[in-house]
Amino acid sequence: MVIVYSGRRITLDVSKVMLPNGHEMNVEKILFPRAIAALPIYENNKVILLRQFRPAVNEYVLEIPAGGSLRRTRPPEHALIRELNEEIGGAETDHFEKLFEGFTTPGYSTEYILIYHVNVKKLGEPSLSRMRLLTG
Repeated sequence: MVIVYSGRRITLDVSKVMLPNGHEMNVEKILFPRAIAALPIYENNKVILLRQFRPAVNEYVLEIPAGGSLRRTRPPEHALIRELNEEIGGAETDHFEKLFEGFTTPGYSTEYILIYHVNVKKLGEPSLSRMRLLTG
């Protein structure tokens, strides 16, 4: 492993690897922590999305609430509740279930995400950052 860059959220590794077929290949890999995301549904049919400015693409994009790094010592549901509190303001939920667990872009990244469907009973007050807007 050759660390080329290590920043606040990602690390870039450029290494030579041996493929299963015996060939060697230089691989550029972004090392990224495990993450959590929610598909929050409110009043049985309204999906809660965030309109968030993303400097990497220099525009606002619609996203489901996501982020945070998962701690292997705590259940993922703790991170899910923490993210919902941060992103949509302490929403009261009465049901959640895992929809997806896996790598997001395995061609160049180790980012691994768990996505949950969340039934939201009551919305709280979001703590909007300079880059985030709540969209219903």
